Amino acid sequence: MCRALKELKKEAEERGIEQGTKRMNKLIQRLLAEGKQEELLRSATDMLFQQKLFQEYHI
Repeated sequence: MCRALKELKKEAEERGIEQGTKRMNKLIQRLLAEGKQEELLRSATDMLFQQKLFQEYHI
């Protein structure tokens, strides 16, 4: 049972990473399409700003 739980946890973590990557890629694409390179650079170091952008773009 413990082994099965570990495998489930690993799969869940991998899905979470994949979803997070897709989310960030969407934000990158939107910002680049709108010519907002400065915002993109800031979002790479300012997590609060990044979260604000996710909300603003409904991502």
